Amino acid sequence: PYGSASPFLDAAAQAISNGGMLCITCTDMAVLSGAHPETCYGRYGSVPVPRARYLHESALRVLLYAIATSAHRYGKVIKPICSVGMAFYIRVFVEVYEDKRGVEDAMTKIGNVYQSTQCASFVTVPHGHRKFETSGTYQPTRLPSNNSAAAVQLNGICNKQTEEAKNPVVANDKETSRNDTETNGTSAINDVDKISRLDSITNNSSYCTETGASFKVGGPLYLAPIHDLPSVHTAISRLSPTTVSPPQYPLHTRETLHGLLTSVSEELPDVPLYYLLPDLMHTVKSSSPPLNFVSNCLSSAGYRMSGQHKEP
Repeated sequence: PYGSASPFLDAAAQAISNGGMLCITCTDMAVLSGAHPETCYGRYGSVPVPRARYLHESALRVLLYAIATSAHRYGKVIKPICSVGMAFYIRVFVEVYEDKRGVEDAMTKIGNVYQSTQCASFVTVPHGHRKFETSGTYQPTRLPSNNSAAAVQLNGICNKQTEEAKNPVVANDKETSRNDTETNGTSAINDVDKISRLDSITNNSSYCTETGASFKVGGPLYLAPIHDLPSVHTAISRLSPTTVSPPQYPLHTRETLHGLLTSVSEELPDVPLYYLLPDLMHTVKSSSPPLNFVSNCLSSAGYRMSGQHKEP
């Protein structure tokens, strides 16, 4: 039926046998995409980031989170086989297994996204992690510290402002047209406030290291891989044309499915969510270069890059 599958998730997770597959479709994309976050929270227990550019994948991860938590109540875990957005709906295929130890490990696969309010930057943080790799002890995850290369870069951007705030004489020499009233007591107070804000940005994980803006919190989301690549490659091979023998049951949508699964197979499995090039260029106030040029530059610099099947 058209609409949300959320009323049926608990019964489906409880009734499915060990190793069975659930095929779930949701068409309430306005809710899953963040247009109505309060409704999404009521249906799926998650809040998408409104107007986020990665809304297509965020919707999939919200749904997978709801399925996973329903399965966890009965000592079961899910294994996403393929999760795609098509036309006006999303569809996920997940296998369900009885695995109580896997339920304990679920907190490492579910987390929140922290989205900057002034740029496209975001950070995903799982709810927990293992204290040691071989240990069964878990502990909550801390927000990543801003004492990193990104914070150093922000310090470099703000150095000029900080120098002028600390040395008003130097600032006056650089800007001879500045009004003399800026050297009064009010200006000194503003300069101190500016220094305090810069220090708080570079030493506080509550601020974006790129722009110094605050974060909006979204989630919880399913942060683990949303595709099983061996299964996807098997499906592609069965859809590929062959000269040996024609398919017994030809599909009219074979070419569409082949293209969709090929795009899915090229996605980075361990990188949740994505960026759009125009948003990145808007932050630095530049026109968008060709995507192939950016991809080649990132690859040459040692980074991995892929498209997303809804944003190839």
